[in-house]
Amino acid sequence: KASSAAGSGALAKTGTSILRGVTAVWLAIAGLIGGIARGIGHGARDLDPELRRDGIGLFILSIAVVSAAGVWWSLEGFVGHLIRTITGGSVGVLAWAVPIVLVVIAVRTMRSPDKAGPAGRQLIGWAAIIGGVLGLVHLSHGTPRPADGNAMNEAGGAVGYLFSAILMDLLKTPWVVAPILVFVVLFGILVVTGTPLHQVPQRWQDFVDLATGRNKEEPEPATK
Repeated sequence: KASSAAGSGALAKTGTSILRGVTAVWLAIAGLIGGIARGIGHGARDLDPELRRDGIGLFILSIAVVSAAGVWWSLEGFVGHLIRTITGGSVGVLAWAVPIVLVVIAVRTMRSPDKAGPAGRQLIGWAAIIGGVLGLVHLSHGTPRPADGNAMNEAGGAVGYLFSAILMDLLKTPWVVAPILVFVVLFGILVVTGTPLHQVPQRWQDFVDLATGRNKEEPEPATK
């Protein structure tokens, strides 16, 4: 019995030592990974804001290229099929426009960072524009339901359904829902461009002057 107890005690000590060793190794690995992650985080925060915007813009541009390969050029294989399934299921009949929209967002992010404003504002604005347009498309196709997958893909997809079906269930008539979705699109444009509603007439006049080549600050004729 004494030898059995001694053997059990030795086994327990060995198990405890192994457990402590595994725990120490695990904590060391966790500390190393945590240190790397914190270093990356601090490095990202130390980057110049314009470089961060360029990185975001290039990332969006990369997604645009990949989506174009799947939607426009029928990329074969699992990735191509996945791209077409996601875009078709999300935005329906306007899947072909996804690469174009992504390019516009990327170029605007990189070219005019001062005009683009905070990323949160851009996210809200583009979500309103895309959702409102897809909602109108879905509404024009009779607001199909998810049970009819083919009809969803030929309309506004899942996004269009979310923006139109709830309003249709509440208001029951497209004659009320359609103007609301138009207002959503207009709101998104105002948010993306950073234009308060009271400045719309002035911005419109500036656009007309630019389109017609008129300069509001024409130099006065020189007096003799």
